[in-house]
Amino acid sequence: MATSIGVKAEVLLELRMIGTRLGSLIMGAAIIDDIITMVILTILISVVKTGYVEIWEISIFIILAMLFILIAVLLTKEKVRSLLDKSLSKIKLGKENLLIMGVVVALLFSLVAENIGLSIIIGAFIAGIVLGQLSFFRGLKDYVSLIGGGFFIPVFFVTVGMTFDFNAFLSIGGFAGVLLIVAIIGKLVGCSLGAKLTKFDNRESIAAGVAMIPRAGIELILVKLGLEYKIINTEIASAILIMVIITTLITPPVLAKVLRK
Repeated sequence: MATSIGVKAEVLLELRMIGTRLGSLIMGAAIIDDIITMVILTILISVVKTGYVEIWEISIFIILAMLFILIAVLLTKEKVRSLLDKSLSKIKLGKENLLIMGVVVALLFSLVAENIGLSIIIGAFIAGIVLGQLSFFRGLKDYVSLIGGGFFIPVFFVTVGMTFDFNAFLSIGGFAGVLLIVAIIGKLVGCSLGAKLTKFDNRESIAAGVAMIPRAGIELILVKLGLEYKIINTEIASAILIMVIITTLITPPVLAKVLRK
């Protein structure tokens, strides 16, 4: 179910569409998608651990997740944003200290998200949304992009490769193929139809469907938890990783082509 926030964000940023109506739909849908995924995973883990669904635990998780997102939305409201910008403008920071301050905010959001039961990726992404609305942090994006592209993104893909079990994959190659087809068609058809039903035109609807195809990031957490609680085995984990890699590689050029048209 989950979808990659990072892949689509990079394409939308490159084409300067991150703040458009379509860009907002794609990024908002990605966040909601990941939250729903974490809710379902929490239910599965509850069943594995106790043999039944912990309704109270799931309810608390949903309430905290929605509260977390609501607070983030309030921080981006114009009046709150103006107040924060006015307060922060009194602080004089060099670019190094600005970067440190931004990283600290991102880590705090990630820590809160992780303790709620969401992924650290969702927490960091929401922190980015909040910081991006503040003029005080306007120059931060270039510094963070340089560090991410030069170090963290390569490490991320090395981690993906280390989790893959080639021998296990060979034993269920057919299943992996079916999984890949379902992963692509399910998102493309379902999300395109959803966008069309909510008054987006044909091109925008197709773009929304394509944008929701890639899986990367939160899937590694899901695979790790799935293996840890024996919800999936190594063969299924390897098939999922192949699906993650292929959907991540094919989406950017296709999405960019659709959006440029």
